[in-house]
Amino acid sequence: MRNETKTKFKKLLFAIAVANSVAASGVVAGEQFAVSEPIETKLNDSVQASSEFLTMISMHPVVDMKGQALDMAAVGMIGGRTDTSGSGERSGTELGAPDGTTWEVAQTDFDVYIKYPTLDIWARYKDFYSRYMKAVFKAIALTRITIGWHGTHAAATTNKATYPLGQDVNKGWLQVMRDQVPENIIGEGKHPGMGKIFIGQSSFNEDYQNLDAAAYDLYQMIPVERRTGDEVVIVGAALVAADIGKTLTEHAGKPSEKKLGITTLSATYGGLKAVQVPNFPDNGLVVTDLKNLHLYYQEDRTRRQNQDEPKRNRINDWISSNDAYAIGDRFAIAAFEPASVVIVNEKTPDTVFRTT
Repeated sequence: MRNETKTKFKKLLFAIAVANSVAASGVVAGEQFAVSEPIETKLNDSVQASSEFLTMISMHPVVDMKGQALDMAAVGMIGGRTDTSGSGERSGTELGAPDGTTWEVAQTDFDVYIKYPTLDIWARYKDFYSRYMKAVFKAIALTRITIGWHGTHAAATTNKATYPLGQDVNKGWLQVMRDQVPENIIGEGKHPGMGKIFIGQSSFNEDYQNLDAAAYDLYQMIPVERRTGDEVVIVGAALVAADIGKTLTEHAGKPSEKKLGITTLSATYGGLKAVQVPNFPDNGLVVTDLKNLHLYYQEDRTRRQNQDEPKRNRINDWISSNDAYAIGDRFAIAAFEPASVVIVNEKTPDTVFRTT
């Protein structure tokens, strides 16, 4: 590490110490510290702001280790009338009715390191601190999103080689559905025993001729009284590619579209706005209001440790947070099992439709 870089890195550590009201000597020495309020909130707000998708879901702090997801909304019809001239009494509809899934936080370690040569390059910029933190925030945001779509369990020790999509870090939204709303995540079509859902026009007996029919079927699984009017259909990249005639996006000609953003397709599916979101399963299809997807972090449980490691020519940034994923209204979401979806066309051999 160049001397100029070392000086800037120490200034960065001093700034982190001051912001968290901890001794600078401890931070410089590489000691772990609890991220204090309001810095914890600012950190998570910055992580959320770094991703367009995270700003469109429900992400907020919780106090407890476990609980039930609540939405500050009234479900169903709230209009009515009561004849109070006699013994009749008016009764209301509860805001925040307990129709969400249960959740339990799991410690998630967001650990990154930067090699000295890379740090030397960054140190040339006047906004070194801002660049550094933005890189960390984006990495955390993308990881949280990936776990949300692919997480199946929370292992005591995770394995990136075996589970590169964070399947073993936490239970994400689809797994929450499998566990708590299995009737709303479809894993099989009209071919019993195959565990497949066939989408596309073929010479055989497909389940849906197109994405319009598939998306509309999922939408119909959401009771009318549970709909918000803001439902969208989240479409996997493979399904979009298979239906390429309808996938000219609002950002056509802009291949550098933000990695953490949302691409809104110019077409609709099943009468709903279609969107693509980061790291969503290629063959996935989900219908819900994006605000129905919840991501929680536990208050006063964020920890951080910055460490200079000369023997490996790098600096380490260890950040941990207790996170959980939930569905705000478990009745207001429907999905296909991504692994069950098979795209077919006229050239698809009939053997694909056979169980043996």
